[in-house]
Amino acid sequence: AAGLQDQLLRVAEQYWQLYFQRALVLQQGRNLQRDNAILHHLEERQAIDVLRSQIQRAKAKVATREASWLRASASVRDAEATLRSLVNSPLLLNHPHIEIAPLDVPREHHLDISPSVARQLALAQRPEIDNLLTQLRIATVETDVAANQVLPSLALVVESYVNGLQGDVRLGRALGDQFSEGAPSYSAGLFFEMPLGNRRARSQLLQRQLELSRVSHQLDASMAEIAAEVEIVLREVYVAHALLVSRRAALAATAAEVEYLYQRWKQLPGHDQSTSLFLVDLLDAEDRLVNEQQQLVGAQTSFAVAQVKLKRALGELIVFGPCVLSATPSCP
Repeated sequence: AAGLQDQLLRVAEQYWQLYFQRALVLQQGRNLQRDNAILHHLEERQAIDVLRSQIQRAKAKVATREASWLRASASVRDAEATLRSLVNSPLLLNHPHIEIAPLDVPREHHLDISPSVARQLALAQRPEIDNLLTQLRIATVETDVAANQVLPSLALVVESYVNGLQGDVRLGRALGDQFSEGAPSYSAGLFFEMPLGNRRARSQLLQRQLELSRVSHQLDASMAEIAAEVEIVLREVYVAHALLVSRRAALAATAAEVEYLYQRWKQLPGHDQSTSLFLVDLLDAEDRLVNEQQQLVGAQTSFAVAQVKLKRALGELIVFGPCVLSATPSCP
């Protein structure tokens, strides 16, 4: 179960990595269109009031955006190949050119749960804790049995004997002679046994006690590890959510700055020195906008992965239940 959950966690992480790369491609494409629009606007006004240096600067920015878009597109293909290998589906492996597009989007809200409640849920739902509790119960029973083997053995023995024999297959006469000719005999007694030293039973008891102690310590260690894991993952979820909120606010502010600079730049005459300065400020602001867009998508995917890790820590990534075998199998 633990290995299966780890595999599902890797698939989920790669799924959101693919979402991240596809979002970058979309963002790079939009930024490339915006810079192409600026370059086109400058080229249209080249014969009127635009300096050649402004056009060269815009062309350099467009070339940079094209290179970023190509690099992001290649990263999408790499993410698809990795996800395809993790899923290991024959349909995907036999058709490597099938495009994989995520349908889910990261949720920006999370369940507000206290650390104490989260620890209780994890200890109640994690399969490794249930497995160790089963081992502990088995070790306890085996220790009790071994402890009984160390005690002296006292047994009550009761015997009876009857005798009635007849030849020529006279079965009826033989049955009657059991109580007339061959009188029944009875015996009763006590059987007491205490091996000298009793080393074998004592060694087995010691072995069972050591096994019980080992399982008990392993359970305590696992409970401590799970409690620490839940605490760390829960803190990671809170931090990722706070980072997501701050990144969204930063993106909104940067987008407003870019829009303001773009509108001011369009209204200024091209040959004015302030226009060149506005163009530089606009292109620099666009770089910050690209960075904020990437940071926001990164925060979204980090928050989504943190939520999956929280489910893994709480033991909710896979829920086991009884299956009903029928023409259409179903599990509650």
